[in-house]
Order: sequence, then C-alpha cells, then structure tokens
Amino acid sequence: MARPSQIASLDLNEPLKVSLRRTLLEWTEEMLSYESETIKGTDPEALHNMRVSARRLRAILKIHREFFPKKLFRRQVQEIEKLIDTFGPIREIDVCQEELKRLIKELPTNDRIALQWLLAQQQTIRETHRRTMKAEIRKIMRSGFKQRFEDFVWRSLR
Repeated sequence: MARPSQIASLDLNEPLKVSLRRTLLEWTEEMLSYESETIKGTDPEALHNMRVSARRLRAILKIHREFFPKKLFRRQVQEIEKLIDTFGPIREIDVCQEELKRLIKELPTNDRIALQWLLAQQQTIRETHRRTMKAEIRKIMRSGFKQRFEDFVWRSLR
C-alpha cells in the first residue's frame, strides 16, 4: 500500500491551516506522481498507489471541510471521487487476477482451463475499464485539475 509521503518541515506550533495546506499540496503531488504509470497500465501497483493517494486526499479534505467554501469543496471532492470510482473496478480485477494466477499454478493441468478462461475474460473487462479510466484521468488533467486544486487550497487556507 502507498505510504503517505513525509510532509517536509511540518511544525506542530504552526497554525493548522498552514500544516493542512502543506499536507494537501504534497499529497496532491504524490497522487499525481502515479499518473503516467497508471495510464501505461503495466504496473498494477501504480494504479493501487494512485487510488490510495486519492482516497487519502479525499479523507483529509472531508475531515477539514469547515475550512473550505462549500461549493468549491464539493467540486474538488467530486473530481477526486470520479478518479477513485474509475480505479475501483480495475483494482478489484487486479486482485482477483493475482489470486487466479496463484490458483492456476497449484492446479493440475486438466483443471486449469476454466480458470484460464476466466482470467482471459477478466482481462477483457479490465481493458474496458482501463479505457474509461484513462479518458477520465486525461479529462480531469486537461481541465486544469492540478492548478485549480492548488488555487482552491491556497485561497481557502490563507
């Protein structure tokens, strides 16, 4: 699982808004650092790490929602949730495929056929979900998500 990055120079004596701003900006960078590998699709852990990072970002936003204007808060959370929603089915298939591959290795040759067929079917479904996910990531990033999110954080947490 993706561990949250250490927040550089967090000071327990500084105002909460300053620490929260620093944390949100750093965790956004962390989430986005997995974007290219997630789009490539060669490493299931990249998708998992981006999903975990997005969920962590959403959680800290929701915990501290009182610092943010309602309308802007809702928009930012909705964008993050769109990403999370597109990651979920792919991650579930990745976990299932991992287990199927393990089972296939343990079974006698005659018993492997059904699981290999199921694995192939899941791969087809996974690719359909991946197309949706890639389109959603590109749409959100092209719309200026990063800059809009940073502006939202800076304006809200002065």
